[in-house]
Amino acid sequence: REQAADALIGAAYGSAGERCMAISIAVVVGGAGR
Repeated sequence: REQAADALIGAAYGSAGERCMAISIAVVVGGAGR
């Protein structure tokens, strides 16, 4: 799960114009982890 989360966040941050998406993904992943 951690690797998948890192991959998603890394991919989101890879697109400089998608910072909001990166934050949204981080929130979703954090919620799913619990």
